[in-house]
Amino acid sequence: MKFCSYSGWRFLIAPTIVLLCLFGINSQLKAQVIECPPPLDLDCDQMVPGPDPSQVIITSNCVAPDCCDDQLLPGDYCMADLSGCMKVALTCVDVNANCEPVFKFKVYNTCQQSLSNIAFQLPVQTTGTDPVQGDTYVSPCGDSWNVETPTSGPDAGTIKFEGQLGNGESTCFEFVLHGLTKIPDVLTVNPKYGPNEVFLHIPTYACGNATVVNIQARPDKVRTFGCVGLGICRVYQVEYDCPLVASGRFGCEAVIMRADDETPPVYDFVPSDLVLACDDPIVFDPPTATDDCGAVSIESLGNQVILGGCPNATVYIRRWKARDDCFNYAYTIQQKLTVPASCCTMLAEGIDERELSDVSLSLHMRISPNPVSEVLYIEVEGVGDGNNRMRILDLQGKQVFQQDFSHLEVSEIILHTRDLNLPDGLFFVELSSGEQTIIQKVMLKR
Repeated sequence: MKFCSYSGWRFLIAPTIVLLCLFGINSQLKAQVIECPPPLDLDCDQMVPGPDPSQVIITSNCVAPDCCDDQLLPGDYCMADLSGCMKVALTCVDVNANCEPVFKFKVYNTCQQSLSNIAFQLPVQTTGTDPVQGDTYVSPCGDSWNVETPTSGPDAGTIKFEGQLGNGESTCFEFVLHGLTKIPDVLTVNPKYGPNEVFLHIPTYACGNATVVNIQARPDKVRTFGCVGLGICRVYQVEYDCPLVASGRFGCEAVIMRADDETPPVYDFVPSDLVLACDDPIVFDPPTATDDCGAVSIESLGNQVILGGCPNATVYIRRWKARDDCFNYAYTIQQKLTVPASCCTMLAEGIDERELSDVSLSLHMRISPNPVSEVLYIEVEGVGDGNNRMRILDLQGKQVFQQDFSHLEVSEIILHTRDLNLPDGLFFVELSSGEQTIIQKVMLKR
């Protein structure tokens, strides 16, 4: 197993590829939640889609409850602590014109007596509040509360509301905290006096109400593997009007994986073996194939193979393999072309010029005279500058003459039969240039 790091993002590479995007993400609870697009798995032939900021979802559970309905329903709040007889819910972490956080709570009293002092503990960074010491806070329900922010004694470090909330009643409180650079993960509240005093802890998760100004994607971080496989870490950056209530959550990561090509091509045409008529040309039909990830090449495996010969049947064989761009090979395909033994009499009486090749070959050869007694003329076309070879084979495919040449100054090869030292009979002349090979018959008759 191998671990790779790329400037804030990482790949964990094992026999099965796993991609981890790590982009400085704060693991603490967030006041506003960002959800990136889910992981995307692509086939090997699929293009990687471009960034789409519209797929990034910003979730805020900020609500505007009915403060005065004397109940506390699940839809009335973002987060709540309902463990005590005083039920306290955080409905929203809103913002004012200065982008300062405005904490909004709904309180529902199920205790046997009225609540007269409700205190919210201030985060350490707090430098001030609104309302302030000595103000009178009037809730949306019309109930009045005196505001205290003690700096000493047992109530120090709180914003305390003194008033009256009777049994079975509900009301709302809201206040601004100055000086915060981070939304606390949890806010603590309690009725300060009386036998029912409890401390309740309310998370701020997903309660922020910042407005998204822009979402943009950073340049993709790409890791290649195999032939066409890709692992992509795509980071989306979110811009808010009041980033404080986003609690440091400014980005998210989308993972895109494209599978590698590990499968060979599939043949969609396989040539059949054929028995030819005596006057049929010897032309092979190459197979065709398709691949699920790209183009396919049909590769010939060596030269044609010739088996048998007059006075028996002659069999011509060619083999191919299909290969894709990632060098995955399909199984070998071959085609056999059989010239029956009955054609030998016709060939002996007057040799036709049967060319053994693919229809796409540019190499051509013409032999004259045929049959030949003294001088054999071989006209050629399409010979390249690379390795070229002319061979003469007997009916069993045994080589009896060979001549190699790198370039032809003329388009004709001249052979004297006396120099070949061959008996009368039927032979094959094979001309090869690069990957092309053609064969023709010649009758030696002196």
